[in-house]
Amino acid sequence: MDDTPQTDGPTAQALRGRSLCAKCGIRPRRSPNQSWCRECDAEWHRSKKTQIKICEKCGKRLPHPGGHGCPEVQRQWRIQRGRQNINTKWPGYAELLTDEALLVRAGIRWPLFTGYPLPSRLFNGLDPALDQRLIREQRDKDIAFCQALAAVPVGEQREFLELYLVDPNDAKHWAALPRWKRPIRKGDPDDVLVWKFFTMHRLNMEQAAAHVPPWSMASQGAQLPQLFGTLMRLSLHGIQKLGLVMNAFGDALQYGRELGNVMKKPWEDGREQ
Repeated sequence: MDDTPQTDGPTAQALRGRSLCAKCGIRPRRSPNQSWCRECDAEWHRSKKTQIKICEKCGKRLPHPGGHGCPEVQRQWRIQRGRQNINTKWPGYAELLTDEALLVRAGIRWPLFTGYPLPSRLFNGLDPALDQRLIREQRDKDIAFCQALAAVPVGEQREFLELYLVDPNDAKHWAALPRWKRPIRKGDPDDVLVWKFFTMHRLNMEQAAAHVPPWSMASQGAQLPQLFGTLMRLSLHGIQKLGLVMNAFGDALQYGRELGNVMKKPWEDGREQ
């Protein structure tokens, strides 16, 4: 069969005087200034649409407008720069921050950036009532301190904070002791006398609770000069300490709270065995 295009008839007449499409070689060009026919030109545009490239980072069409590159790459760079800026001043603090918008601002506006989260939002268990005090003392980004503070029961955190600002070691010692031992943790002369009184009274209580023959009045009378002689040697502040110790010890006994080692002086070691 002869496949040569027919040039007779109406179609041939329409093609006379117009060049054929450079692509298909069958249909006429759209115009003298264009090389392809209308159909081939439309097919080419359809194929171009299917070849549109998409940015793997931000999901937007390439190329990015304005020639500024991928906005997601720029955002991640600002986040990284924000972390570096913050960690330079407060090592490790930026690793606690999950708000990427905040880190972006820190990457752009440093060192004028403000707007850090309240410490109670970063450190689980920290009393929100202490947020402003920590900020005023510039300790809200002290990771080790805030973690130690958050580990203390909420009702004791304020006292721990005040002690820590004066002497961190004393604050840690205080926190490691049962509540009834804390007033006499330093071992000064009054503390020694309070401990002596406490020990005698504790032994009396244990004697009363034991299933043994009754404690004779004569023996009890022999102890009174030691017991109250200790009281007479206490200062006014020492008597206040004694009251705090005995009240807290009684409370722990009554409600079954942890007593710790009742035979170990609180100033010898902050860690209860």
